[in-house]
Amino acid sequence: MTPRIQLISLDRSFLNEKYISWLNDPSVTRFLEVRHQTHNFSTITEYYDQIMGNPQNIWRAIVLGDNAHHVGNIKCTLTRYGVGEISLFIGDKNYRRRGVGTAAVRLISDIAFGVGAVKLVAFVYSSNYASQRTFSKCEFTLEAVLHNEVIDMGKRADLMRFVKYPC
Repeated sequence: MTPRIQLISLDRSFLNEKYISWLNDPSVTRFLEVRHQTHNFSTITEYYDQIMGNPQNIWRAIVLGDNAHHVGNIKCTLTRYGVGEISLFIGDKNYRRRGVGTAAVRLISDIAFGVGAVKLVAFVYSSNYASQRTFSKCEFTLEAVLHNEVIDMGKRADLMRFVKYPC
């Protein structure tokens, strides 16, 4: 059973040691560009200010239940052309493969289309089978494969572009 999730505005209270530990954990960040640097309170505060300073960013904390247990983040960045790029991670390993990411993608998709997005995209490493399943379950379709686009585990890998249009 998928836990009940909510997406809530990511405020500075989420910039804490738990969040920093997620960003410095290679098993959490394997498929994220943030893996290329070590994070601390200063780096996440700078990133937070940069993201929150752009009104085209919809950045939310993924929280569970009534106690608002923070398990990850999801973001959709809208371009001037109405295309939203979604990225997410589940930092709390106890909630991976339990439908949390799928539920979060469905919710952020509704939000993005609700504010005028005409198309959503997600870039997924070819070896990230969990994210491929997540976006497929959320009715995203594979639009393109960008060959040898990224480095995964020290080797060149493909990047898959998934898309979704409003109903």
